[in-house]
Amino acid sequence: RTLFVDHNYEAMSAVGKLRNLIKPKGGVIVESVLIDNPQNPLVAQIRALAMAGNIGQSIGFEALEYGAPTPDELRKYPEAKAVHRAWRLLEVSYTALPMNPYAQDYLTPAEVSPAPEPKTVIII
Repeated sequence: RTLFVDHNYEAMSAVGKLRNLIKPKGGVIVESVLIDNPQNPLVAQIRALAMAGNIGQSIGFEALEYGAPTPDELRKYPEAKAVHRAWRLLEVSYTALPMNPYAQDYLTPAEVSPAPEPKTVIII
């Protein structure tokens, strides 16, 4: 699966490949690798931001089951206005400002296994 920049689906924004996607309860862990394309300035920009720790990933999804929180969900998430209970992944994008503040990347050299707890991983 292709990873894009800022949910822009033009060919030049296709800068990465999904390597692994894990959906543990309560989240998504995305492991991706940048495409080796020195002619694309967006690849170089995403690589530079990743090396500085200033990039995240954001998902585009289709909500399959959602609605107002149940009493049990409100106890767990007291500020929730709506809950997505089931969804289908459509795409993943690199972005400097993901809507979810926990979606920041962890940069990992290709020859090193990622840390056990990252939410997203870019392998360079």
